[in-house]
Amino acid sequence: DVSADLTNRPAGTTTLYLVFKGGSGSLFDLDDFTFTTGQTTPAGRDLKGIGGKCAEAAGGASADGTQIQLWTCNQSAAQKWTAGTDDTYRALGKCLDISGAGTADGTKIQLYGCNG
Repeated sequence: DVSADLTNRPAGTTTLYLVFKGGSGSLFDLDDFTFTTGQTTPAGRDLKGIGGKCAEAAGGASADGTQIQLWTCNQSAAQKWTAGTDDTYRALGKCLDISGAGTADGTKIQLYGCNG
C-alpha cells in the first residue's frame, strides 16, 4: 500500500491523474485504489511485493546504501514508507533510490539521502 495526503482539495468533483515515473518496463501492477475520507493518515504504509512481503531497509539500518529487501511484514519503521510531494518514497528519513542510477534488469534498490 502507498498513501499520500491530498491537500488543498477543491470542492466538488475532481479528476485525479496517477503518474508513475521510472525506467522502461513494468514498474508497478496497479490493480485498484481506494479513497477514504475523515481519517488521519498513518505515519507510513507498507510497500508490498511478491508473496505479500514488505519492502524494508535491511536490518532496520538507515545508512546511505542500505539495501532494500522484501521481508515478512512486521510493522517496523524500516517498512513504513511515505510518498513525498516530490515523487519520492521515504522511510527512516531517507529516500528509496536506484543504485548508481542504473536502468538494467536486476539493478539494486537502496536507501539513500534525498537529493532531488
